Amino acid sequence: MATAEAKKPLLQAPTNGVKTHTPTANSTEVKKEAQEEKPQNGIPTHVPEKSLNLTLKRIRELNLIADKRAKLIEIQDNLNGFKLSSDKTADKLLLTDSFGNKFESSNTTVIADVLALLKSSIQTVIDETEMMLTL
Repeated sequence: MATAEAKKPLLQAPTNGVKTHTPTANSTEVKKEAQEEKPQNGIPTHVPEKSLNLTLKRIRELNLIADKRAKLIEIQDNLNGFKLSSDKTADKLLLTDSFGNKFESSNTTVIADVLALLKSSIQTVIDETEMMLTL
């Protein structure tokens, strides 16, 4: 008799065409992970700490570069404000090194050449700085 009962199929409740899903441990974990990673309003709810630290470090670096660029622009504006006189004696260029040695010139042509070199050099550094900001 025990064998006859074992051979009987188990009765199942009618489903009326509706399929049911019994969650497994794996499907529940996947659903939880998907819910945790969903961004709210386009902002991720969980950002890895390493990524956040790298982003903050890059922001600090960009701020330093932007400050450097602002100072260079100020120097460039200052150089552009120089107006050389036409009498060739009113202008004066004075260079002093760390040892106290001095070089002085009143030659307008020399001063104009030095100004042109400085403007060109400053513009090159500004261009390089701006490239660093766009990377």
